[in-house]
Amino acid sequence: AVAPMYLKPRAPDVRDDDDDEEEELPPVVTWRQLESLQQSIQSIAAVIAFMSISIAVFVHELQYRGFVPPWELDCANPAADRVLCTINPSCSYGLVNTTVADNVRILTCFPLDDNRGLIDNLKIGNSALTLWLLVTVYFYYRYEANILSLRNHVEFVDRELEIHWLYTSGLQKWFMLEGFFLIISQVPYYSTDIVINSDLFSTRPTVYSLDGIIALLMVARAYEIWRWY
Repeated sequence: AVAPMYLKPRAPDVRDDDDDEEEELPPVVTWRQLESLQQSIQSIAAVIAFMSISIAVFVHELQYRGFVPPWELDCANPAADRVLCTINPSCSYGLVNTTVADNVRILTCFPLDDNRGLIDNLKIGNSALTLWLLVTVYFYYRYEANILSLRNHVEFVDRELEIHWLYTSGLQKWFMLEGFFLIISQVPYYSTDIVINSDLFSTRPTVYSLDGIIALLMVARAYEIWRWY
């Protein structure tokens, strides 16, 4: 006969709470997860860039003057044809004394005040979008530095997983260059026009709004949309 065996019950493990805290591993983020987070950040940057460009162009359109007549077709000119002349309420011609015998009339334009409140509010909103875009682009490069850290560790360039910042990874100069173009934005509560009184390009003076020139420069933000694809 086989003698019955009595198994001694195993005593429960007694573990201190401090041991659990010491044995907890830090959260692990994979290479693919970092790339997915980076793509999400870039999607946000693309949407912000599109919104800011659209607002800047709309601000420019709100200040569009239309046709600015030369002095010969300005209704303020007493010698102008009353049928063909054009009323020019936001600009005026003034006499300027020169060294030549004839005086020269210089065009001067004044900011349009019809939609001034709306324009300033749009500029303030666009300034906030610009700051948001800069922060988003920073995080894009920060994820790029983290991906570089994993890549160097996997390829045995760094035997230990090291944390790379923008400076150590060589990405700081590219972030600063991109930020230089992204920081260009229309200035709230300030509008002016650039008047070119020259007949080299046209028979009448040319008027460019400063907000229109800045809106043209802000089109460079479309790079964020291109990088999203």
